[in-house]
Amino acid sequence: MREINLSKNIADLRKKKGVTQEQLAAALNISPQAVSKWENNKSIPDISILQNISKMFNIDLNYLTSTKKRNNTIYFILIIIFL
Repeated sequence: MREINLSKNIADLRKKKGVTQEQLAAALNISPQAVSKWENNKSIPDISILQNISKMFNIDLNYLTSTKKRNNTIYFILIIIFL
């Protein structure tokens, strides 16, 4: 079974959107320390927080809990092969 890297997914998404840990914490009405613990894999947010994160960043909840990111290059090559 693959390990879900929730901590990496949250950190990557937050950084990609240019949001600090403090800003994310304030938007979710939690402490910045909680966000730091998630990103350092010391704790995990409960499902209601995950839902709020997905709404805040306008992403599917599955993105946060996915085990592997898609490699779009491989999918593109496969599409070309099958066309």
